[in-house]
This record gives sequence, structure tokens and C-alpha cells, in this order.
Amino acid sequence: MKSDILRLTCVFFDRKEKRMLKKIAVTGGPCAGKSDFRKFIAAELEKSGLKPLFTPEVATIHLESGIKLEDAISTADKVFKFEGEVLRMQLFFEAHWTRVAEELGYDVIFFDRGISDINTYMDDPAYAELLKTEGLIAQDIHTRYDGVLYLVSAADGVPEHYSCANNPSRYEKTIELALETEIKTRHAWLGQPRLAVIRNVYNGKKITFEEKMARATEAVVDILAAPMRNFERKFLVGIDVDPRNFPEEIKKSLTRISPQTYLKSKDGAVRRIRDSWFDGAPRPIHLYTEKRRLPNGVAEIHERPISEDEDRNLLTEADLEAFPVVKLRWSFFWQGQYFHFDWITRPQFVNILEVHPSRPDDLIEFPPFIGEVVEVTGRADFTNEVIARGKCPCYQNK
Repeated sequence: MKSDILRLTCVFFDRKEKRMLKKIAVTGGPCAGKSDFRKFIAAELEKSGLKPLFTPEVATIHLESGIKLEDAISTADKVFKFEGEVLRMQLFFEAHWTRVAEELGYDVIFFDRGISDINTYMDDPAYAELLKTEGLIAQDIHTRYDGVLYLVSAADGVPEHYSCANNPSRYEKTIELALETEIKTRHAWLGQPRLAVIRNVYNGKKITFEEKMARATEAVVDILAAPMRNFERKFLVGIDVDPRNFPEEIKKSLTRISPQTYLKSKDGAVRRIRDSWFDGAPRPIHLYTEKRRLPNGVAEIHERPISEDEDRNLLTEADLEAFPVVKLRWSFFWQGQYFHFDWITRPQFVNILEVHPSRPDDLIEFPPFIGEVVEVTGRADFTNEVIARGKCPCYQNK
């Protein structure tokens, strides 16, 4: 933990000069440890000199006022109206606490749950319709936060520790209901690019709650880093694996990334712009990314949403030696792990599986429908930039 505090202190001095407020949504299943994490991370951040701000959970405010969740979700019409009020209050809270943090000089805001959590209690079409009432689409929500910390419910892995004692208003009174909500909450956050999942079981062994808090702290350190740090393990998947044959639930999590255009390098950073579509979304979101790769699969990333006009202007800086990358992405959970499967079709054909483990030595449990894989973590010849130049070896040595 001392090394984490040192890293946080370095982040503090770097960011005080740049004054970049970071926003993190903290979510997860019921009885996952969010309340304890708040106390834990507050103490750790204050030791480092960082000023954190914590917001209350909007849904809990409603429930503690006397509203019964079973009443609010008894019919589809009531769900739409109730979650509409939660959405509007969440949007207000996020804007309000962001202004307060900026005006008073706070460094990071932890939102107790985020907008995507609303999807837990609604099906996808109803959620999309609800977002539309505020002029939003699901991908807008994914770019609102610098990172999302997902704490897995005690019901998944350590059911002996599941309890409602610290939250009498909790709807999930049984392990079965808690697991059902856990699965729905995971689904609600599918597609989030900066999702750190903290489980209760690693490498086949249950971890202590203190270990869970330590892993959560490490994830926060990476989000707060300036620029943000991201560790991923990358695997080459067989050429014969067709995502159209994946399980139905996984096929629903399709994101279209087309095109991903590389720009001329600046200050040693790989730069790109891309259009990202959720399947069925009425419009894309445009993203600008700067990435610097470090050893062992670690990357420093600056990423932000941009307007259509800025996207068009940046296209004038395109690297003419690189072709636009066209790919389909499926994001999914398997055994509590968060995966991205990229089906890259142009300019080279290649299947890539990415996973973001909590720590580099965590055991990866692969889904059976993926088949055999070859690890290419840290290999420069399997980056998207190299694929854009048509120089990835792909399946030449298979």
C-alpha cells in the first residue's frame, strides 16, 4: 500500500499543475462494499494530499424517503416514470457536484453509482427510450466518467458475508435476488471502456475484504494517474472463430467502431480518432485518443469525446501511410472478468481478445466459445496502429 500512496502523491503534484478534475462512478451488485470503500479510499487519498468528494446515491435517497422499490418497479409504466426521476436527479447531481468540486478545488469526485445503473431495472429498449427524453444515448453515458469502479456483490463468491444489516432499504433480501441484480448490473455497464472490475475470488481463492479494498485502491490510482494508466492482456484468437456464433446474450453487446483513423504522431504519442456506435444507436460518438505504450502491456491514455466538427478538422491530420481500421467489438463478462472481442475486418483480418485484469498475474479464465488463443500482450506488431499499416503478422505463424 505504501507504493500506492507514493504513486498517488506523484499524481497529486502532477495534477495540481494541470488542474484536471477526475470523475469516477462507483458501482456494483448489492453488498459489494461500496460504503466501506468510501471510508477506505477517503483515508488513503487524504494521506496523499488529494481532496476527494463523495456524492450520495440517488436511488437510496428516494428509498430512504419512504418509497418502496417493489412499488416503483411493479409495472413497466411505473418503472419508466420512477427511473426517469432518478435519471433527472442523477444528471442534476453530477452537474451540481462537478461545479462544487471545480469551484472549491477538489481533485476527484466519486459518484455513488452512475447513470448506467438505471439500466439494471429496465430492458434495453426502455432504457434507450428513457435516455432519449434527455437527448442522450448509452454511449454518451460511457464518456461521462474518467473511470468506473465495479465492486462485485458478496453474493458472488463469498455468500457467507452477504447481509442487509448495513442497508435496511436493500431490496435484495436473499442471495438469489442479489445474484440476479448482480448479473443485471453487469449488463448495464457493458461497453464501458474504462471499467475496473474487483471480484471476491482470484486464482481460485477467496480474497479478504482488505485485499478487495487494496485492489480497488490500485484501480483508482490508475484512473487518477495523469495521464490515465491502463493495463490489458491481449490474445490472438483463431481465424475460424466467428462472433456471430457467440451465445445470444453476448451478441447483444455489439459496438461498431468504424472507422478508426490514425493521425500523424505528436510528441511521441500515437493519435487516433474513431466513430463508435452501439448496435441500433441513432448516432455515433466521436472520440480522440492519445496513447503512449509502456512495457508489459501498460499504456498511458488521454481520451475525450469530440464534436463532429472537431472530428472533421482532425481528419486533415490523418497519417496517409495508415489505413482506417474497421472493426466490430463485443464486450462481455465471463467468470466475473470483463472482456472485449475485436473482429477486425480491414485493412487486415484478425480476431483479438482483450481483458483488463486487476493485477498482471491474475489467472485468466477463457470462455469455451473463444477456443485456443496465443498471448500477444506487449507485442508492438499486434497493435491497432500496426494493423492500420498492414504490417501485423496476424496468422502467418499459426
